[in-house]
Amino acid sequence: THLPQTGFSPPNTTPVPLLMPKQKQLLDVADVGSAAGQSSIAATFIPEDTFCIGDLEHDLHNTFAATRVPTSNYVYASHGGAEAALENYADNGSESLSGKTEPLVISGPSGVGKSALLANWLIKHQAEVKRSRTISDEFVFWHVVGCSRQSTYTYLTLRRLMSELKEHFELTAAIPSNDEKLPWELPRFLDMASKKGRVLIIIDGLHRLRAEEGDLGLKWLPLSFPSNCRVIISTTSPGGEDDEDAGFDTGNAEDDAIGASEGKKERVLEELKRRSWKIVEVEPLPDETSGHIVESFLRLSSKMQAKKRKKAAADEKAKQNSTTFLTATDDLTASSLEQELDPHTEKALVLFPSIKKKILDDLGARNPLFLRTLLHATEYAGNHGYDLWSCIDKWMDGADGVNRLYDEILQTFENGQIPGRTDVELAKDRCKEDGGFAKLLEANPWNPSLLAMSGAEMTKKTSNKKAEPKEESAIKTTDDDEVVQDRLMKKANAVADEKLVILAEDSEKKLTSVVSDIQERVKAMAGGSSGSQFLAWLESKEGRTAIPGHASVAEEPEAKAEEKKEEEKKEEE
Repeated sequence: THLPQTGFSPPNTTPVPLLMPKQKQLLDVADVGSAAGQSSIAATFIPEDTFCIGDLEHDLHNTFAATRVPTSNYVYASHGGAEAALENYADNGSESLSGKTEPLVISGPSGVGKSALLANWLIKHQAEVKRSRTISDEFVFWHVVGCSRQSTYTYLTLRRLMSELKEHFELTAAIPSNDEKLPWELPRFLDMASKKGRVLIIIDGLHRLRAEEGDLGLKWLPLSFPSNCRVIISTTSPGGEDDEDAGFDTGNAEDDAIGASEGKKERVLEELKRRSWKIVEVEPLPDETSGHIVESFLRLSSKMQAKKRKKAAADEKAKQNSTTFLTATDDLTASSLEQELDPHTEKALVLFPSIKKKILDDLGARNPLFLRTLLHATEYAGNHGYDLWSCIDKWMDGADGVNRLYDEILQTFENGQIPGRTDVELAKDRCKEDGGFAKLLEANPWNPSLLAMSGAEMTKKTSNKKAEPKEESAIKTTDDDEVVQDRLMKKANAVADEKLVILAEDSEKKLTSVVSDIQERVKAMAGGSSGSQFLAWLESKEGRTAIPGHASVAEEPEAKAEEKKEEEKKEEE
């Protein structure tokens, strides 16, 4: 694969203009799992004879971030304080004594959720900008160091930034062909661009940037930026014995692979502190948030499995409908179709309370990357017949960090598992110790498979023992989002209808009062013949009809009463 050196063109050649539409924002490709999200990248048309992977660099960064927003298999827990700091910085900036803008630094241990924080905040920010009337044009440069090979090189990052600034703002300045001149030209490009519109630069993983030869450090990074420019940087803080996560290794194999050692992390962070830039530390997850993530993941697992069964059933039905001739195997196909819809075939992940407790009591539960890796591996193990008791024991006891967890999980799946009679009996005993099926249902009341099994068990029992009220209420109060939304809409409509009836009655009373007041005033002022004539006309059929609301009250009281009864009857219905 050719690695571009100048913009989007091969080295030592004349740049070839690419037939590409305006580059898409992260908001446009956030749903990468959908057809729309996939087509957003496919829509970037590039001539075959000039194509190289570097042409898709912009989309690679957006796609990386899009995998860290809430989807069908990803749970995101909001970092309230950090998100508020980002929002405040984007609105107000952080000015230095010279009136320039200083960057905002997001720091924290590896795997604590810095990338997810920035991705989710950026999507929210772009949505607000679209609705805003004050910000007409905002250029966003989103760079994730490590999402591609060329993204880790400092000079290639600067070249990409300057190329996109030049294209977006139609700048006339030329990009230097000499890499060493790029840091000198960057401030000039930013000044020209910020005069034409707002600039937002986000670099996720500053400590991973490197040079092909030697170490540039942060000499390429300006000390300040134009007032209309916002720069957000994330970097990983080094782990150590004095860290509050002592006993949990926050090392990252990806950082080690590209030379982002603990020493380099420390040097980068010290330099940012020396520049007196504001640093926001992303803290590990609180225990309550970790528990919420586990519960949310289990619910997502159940929903995803239900969607897979329904899709498989729909595909099978469509296949049946496309068959011209019926055969003897159609009955078998129909039965398999019913089986696809049977909640007993659910493969969603459910956990006993003691397993949840073992996960949440571990220091790794406070690290989002550790927790996500563990939950995905547990779901895979459960769907492939592994004994979750032994898997969780092995993984949690043997892993003191994310890297070690990877090793333990891979070793388990490489070795496979063929449970013997002793293993099965041991697992049964542990299930009984944890409360058996009743406890499992109590801990996962929203799972359709457990509910179906619960119903089958209740019908089999001959005793008249009723279900515990606690379990019944837990099931009833746990509705799907669609059911809750429908109920709220009906309630809102009923309240609105009631208010409209009260408003109509109040308006009618006011109108009747106005008519009566007119009559009284006319009678009081009717001293001459003209007044008598007007009063006579007012009490005639023509006069009563001319005054809105008066004719129905004064001339047809019985009809009005009958009409009111009809309205009351309709309201009751």
